[in-house]
Amino acid sequence: PLPAAAERAVDRLADPFYDLDLAFEDRVARGEGASEVWEAFTAADTLQDPAARIDVLEEALAAVRASGDIWPQGRLLYELAEARTVAGEYEEALADVRQSQALLGDQRGPGSREVAAALDLEGKILIAKHDLQAARPVVDRARALREQAQGPDHPDVAASLNTLASLLHFEAPQSEEVVQLLKRALAIREQALR
Repeated sequence: PLPAAAERAVDRLADPFYDLDLAFEDRVARGEGASEVWEAFTAADTLQDPAARIDVLEEALAAVRASGDIWPQGRLLYELAEARTVAGEYEEALADVRQSQALLGDQRGPGSREVAAALDLEGKILIAKHDLQAARPVVDRARALREQAQGPDHPDVAASLNTLASLLHFEAPQSEEVVQLLKRALAIREQALR
């Protein structure tokens, strides 16, 4: 097993929301955030059934909105969009992820790692809807934000390259560009693990 500090470093590298989640957990520990929202959020993370996950996240979001605490709303909306995507609720997922982007942009900055993750999710949703024309600029913007913020060899960039490869696969399944994007994404991930 990895030492605790190394495990946290790997988590931080792999999860674009690591810092935001840690900050919210700290706020709850100091009594500045709703502990029931944090508990619901962490419970939702363990649920496999998309409908159950959606229910828990909607309840947590309603509680946050009722309390007036805007802090975790962008994060909850992102998770809700992911759950709705898995459930095939694409229009609702798009509305949630776009709200998430706006809130995260206000909170963390428009070029933040969290906004880039939300843009990447929006691209995935549009691809799932087969709206490839709308997906392309969103996917490109997410990748550009990630490359600018973290550099071209960050695992977040690899995630965006995978999303772009998925998009291009629909357009030309046997494309050499798809293969090259996937190879570059794999190389980035392998380098990050060294």
